[in-house]
Amino acid sequence: MSNIKLIALEGLELSKATIEVIADNLIINVIEGFDSALETDVKLKFIEETVKLARGKINTLAINQSVGISSFEGCKIANKKGGQILDYEKDQRYNDLKAELELRKQHLDQAFKFDGHFVTNDGEIIPKVPVKTFVKDSISYTFKK
Repeated sequence: MSNIKLIALEGLELSKATIEVIADNLIINVIEGFDSALETDVKLKFIEETVKLARGKINTLAINQSVGISSFEGCKIANKKGGQILDYEKDQRYNDLKAELELRKQHLDQAFKFDGHFVTNDGEIIPKVPVKTFVKDSISYTFKK
């Protein structure tokens, strides 16, 4: 296992159309009923995590090599400079508003689940808000170390 390469991609056009074709080929046996969807999904998740880790390990090298290069085998390359992220938590007013907002969210959650009117300890009647959207069912996998 010491010399795994991306041989499967050699000679293929690096395009979204090719991604679609490869994705369809990876699941065709599931669609046709020959393979287990769960088994295939676990293996795809394993590949996804492997690729994510590998990309993370070479990211800095790739960024350094990409300077002055705008495309590679038809794939457009765009470098984006990192920026600053302000530490808002260092501002007391920000923290106060954040805590107030979190409490409001908790009250709205409780009101949604409560039959009748939900009233806070301060006597405020909290309205029921409608459902904005639904979260799709999902599955998670944890691989042994």
